[in-house]
Amino acid sequence: MVRTRKLRARTGSVAVEMALVSVIFFLLLFGILEYCRFLFILHVASNTARDTARYAVVKTSGGNMPGDFASISQAQIEGAAQTGQIDGTNVSSGMGGYQKNLTNYRVEVFAVDAVGLFAPIPVCQPLAGSSWNSAGFSQKIAVRVSGTYVPALPSFLMMGPGFPVSITAMASSEGN
Repeated sequence: MVRTRKLRARTGSVAVEMALVSVIFFLLLFGILEYCRFLFILHVASNTARDTARYAVVKTSGGNMPGDFASISQAQIEGAAQTGQIDGTNVSSGMGGYQKNLTNYRVEVFAVDAVGLFAPIPVCQPLAGSSWNSAGFSQKIAVRVSGTYVPALPSFLMMGPGFPVSITAMASSEGN
């Protein structure tokens, strides 16, 4: 003969356990999503810097094809980094509107001081008294995209107020 024991009712204990576990689960889930969002912004900024640097080194002294710009200004290159276009012509991928995720968003285009590149700890710094569009053949030109990434829910995830982002792409000039 088998005895069956009557279980006592556990009303409410499942709800309490679910409440405790779900808090940890959602913190982990939102943390993963925020980290993925941060990596995505880094990726977009990296692509923007690289594409803009590529365009800048090819068009250092303006275009050489019919319909190309005679000269390209600093403001046009900065606009290309933001929107991907110069006067309605697609020239790079641009930030695609994601620059709104970076406060103090800034784009710099400059000729690189070669002395800094050969230092014990290499530094990509602007060449004093020189403009990027006057760079000679094979001289380095850099594009730096920078800003501060602000998390969507910083207080909820107990994160800091923001993380600095600075992406620099450098290439050799093909102009002049």
